[in-house]
Amino acid sequence: MISYIDVIGEKETTFYTFDIRIEKNNIIVSSGEYYNQGNLIFSTTKETILTVPEAGSYQIWIYPDGIKLIKGVNTRSDYINILSYFEVPEESSSIELLKVRCIRTVLRD
Repeated sequence: MISYIDVIGEKETTFYTFDIRIEKNNIIVSSGEYYNQGNLIFSTTKETILTVPEAGSYQIWIYPDGIKLIKGVNTRSDYINILSYFEVPEESSSIELLKVRCIRTVLRD
């Protein structure tokens, strides 16, 4: 299950158009764009398929070289922004049953 944390954004501050879905043990991040201070910082026209290999804490980050699944805490300093975070317990047989928290930007009304 995906649980969204909505943050108000706009291209002039921070805004991105990525979405996340779960299929079996994969988390799929849609194509999308990331804007900051009115500039397009990152974009991709392809979905990113991230396979969760084992139990543990995970985060999904946007980096200049792509969208990455990080186990544990992010230690890279060249990140653009975080998209999602979740915990896979030892006894879990599929991530489809997990609560994946996805940070999503929404336009101001």
